[in-house]
Amino acid sequence: MRPTTEIHDDILTPGTYAFGTAMLILGAFGIYMMTFWSKVYPLLTVFFYMISSNAVIAILPHEPVIVWYGKTQSLIGLATVATLGTLLAGYLDNRFFAPILNLSYSVKYKASPAYQRAQRWFSKAPFTALALAGFLPLPFYPFKFLALASRYPLQKYLAAIAAGRFPRYCLLGLAGLFLQIPNWLIIAIFGLMIALIYHQKLWWIVSRPLVILARAFPRQRTENFHLTPETGENEMGQSIPNTLAARTIARATGNLILGRPICIALEVTHNCTANCKHCDKGPRVEDNAVGPERYREVCEALSPAVIQIAGGEPLWRHNILDIIRALHKPGRTPLLALVSNASLLTIEKYRKLREAGIRQFSISLDFPDDRHDDFRRIPGLFAHLNGLIPAMASFGNGDITINTCITRANYPFLLDIVETVARWGAKLNFSTYTDLRTRNDDYNLRHPEDTARLHALADTIFSRHNGASCVMTGEGVFRRYIKFYENGRNLPNCRTGKRFLVVNPDGRLTPCAMFIGERYDTLAELAEKFARRNNCGGCYVSIRANTEKPLRELIADNIRTARLSRRKTNSRD
Repeated sequence: MRPTTEIHDDILTPGTYAFGTAMLILGAFGIYMMTFWSKVYPLLTVFFYMISSNAVIAILPHEPVIVWYGKTQSLIGLATVATLGTLLAGYLDNRFFAPILNLSYSVKYKASPAYQRAQRWFSKAPFTALALAGFLPLPFYPFKFLALASRYPLQKYLAAIAAGRFPRYCLLGLAGLFLQIPNWLIIAIFGLMIALIYHQKLWWIVSRPLVILARAFPRQRTENFHLTPETGENEMGQSIPNTLAARTIARATGNLILGRPICIALEVTHNCTANCKHCDKGPRVEDNAVGPERYREVCEALSPAVIQIAGGEPLWRHNILDIIRALHKPGRTPLLALVSNASLLTIEKYRKLREAGIRQFSISLDFPDDRHDDFRRIPGLFAHLNGLIPAMASFGNGDITINTCITRANYPFLLDIVETVARWGAKLNFSTYTDLRTRNDDYNLRHPEDTARLHALADTIFSRHNGASCVMTGEGVFRRYIKFYENGRNLPNCRTGKRFLVVNPDGRLTPCAMFIGERYDTLAELAEKFARRNNCGGCYVSIRANTEKPLRELIADNIRTARLSRRKTNSRD
């Protein structure tokens, strides 16, 4: 039976849209299964993955996947499941694309000589053409297109697909079984096929999810932000370019693979304007600080994705703007964040810091009122923040994050802190106290009385606001803060020196702020003499918690943070 081209439609029915929607959902589910559940439900993963890799508009190759599973799965079972998934893709193709290709106002392509010539050859033996194209290493979609455009009968269309694909899957599975191709080579082939398929479009496709992942650091505004001198009002720039966001997450991913730090804390001074009760900084010290060029050399050698410029109080340094300019690379990594108590920060300094290259301001807050002054030993500090933070947030750059270290003194007031930060229009990140720096046990939470109350507060924070609050700390991280105390102030397997580290004012490296006396000249020396033998688990501060997240949690938290940043920015636009 030859296909016919006589029937044309005037409109698409609701059923057509329904099948198209189903195809998108099932295809996306297949990618999800492959990403998260491939080892748990291998054959089910193959079934759904075949939809996204065998639709008319296939976005992924199927060959490496069949070879991969051919090493471990039953050959007939694998080929059967893959064929069934392919048939479902073919059925959805037929119900969605055939009507679209035969709309009365979209069939002009059928008048072209190229189409008529191809259709003439295809119509001589459509079943054989489909079956051979499905089996041989040929582009399959032109044959599918011809079948759907000519309304080739659905039953024969599916039978031809099965006749071609089933033996193809058997051969691919046999290749996996007998050749036992190394996993790394299969992955490399998969990547090469993606590159060949998409070519110039590859970067665009990859950059979209990378941009989402890069939101581990809240959405910022661009290099061209400035205040108008006449009014002091801001002229809004664009958001961080997608290429910069993608480069940041690509750098972080590469460093993760290579065992290099994702984030470093550049402590440009150990002097501070505060003398906090829970910190060892404060009294004036001689820290042998080096200049901007040396910091640039050290940071370029480490090549992190993010640099936190900290202290002490970094604004203590008279040349802080020069340091930032030395580190800043417009449109390129690393992203620069300033960690400050804000006692020296003003709107004018905020403007200059942004112009120099800062894209995130992390400002400390311990209490939601004047008790913050007493805890930091800076009179009037809370009143200063109460005016400054809303003013900076009002520019709409989405770059203000309040950092609260959870202690036994302030945890009963966390909900009040959440409300205060929300009122200011900023975001809130939590960290947790450790006595490794001060040897002061007064601020450690007690288990079980304090940890039980903190769990209850977490229930309120993460359920009452239902993801719409100012809190950017993920619930998983927050619960592990509590677990740290439940485990006797210990969480093992710290990756300091690998995922994160400290650069001291003198330019030498320290694994973390808890081991300030351990100083090394190179990352290799730090890894050899400290990181490889490190068995410390005595802190779980924010920088550790956020660089050691599981991948699935990292993705979820970053998506939520991106949404939060958009809300904070859009609310000011």
